[in-house]
Amino acid sequence: MKYYIRRDLNEYGPYTLADLQRYVAQGNISPSDLTRSEGMADWVPVGDVIGNIPGLGAAMNSPAAAARSCSAKVLASTDTKLTLSPGSSRKIGLR
Repeated sequence: MKYYIRRDLNEYGPYTLADLQRYVAQGNISPSDLTRSEGMADWVPVGDVIGNIPGLGAAMNSPAAAARSCSAKVLASTDTKLTLSPGSSRKIGLR
């Protein structure tokens, strides 16, 4: 199944579930970012889709993950040179 991420008014993707899990673990996507798949009518938080992944919960709740998530949100809201663009094919680069 392919997933799309919505940030502000832009849509990115498609991504696999494994991509979403990896990007959340790396802090590039926040569990509170919105996502949907082809079969979903509404956008939902990424955290609702990836669920409880062994080992990921602790990583998402660590101070380092919180700092990465905060940094990613600040960059997403202030940096106009993100590597993401509407319709981009799989590039996430908020660092």
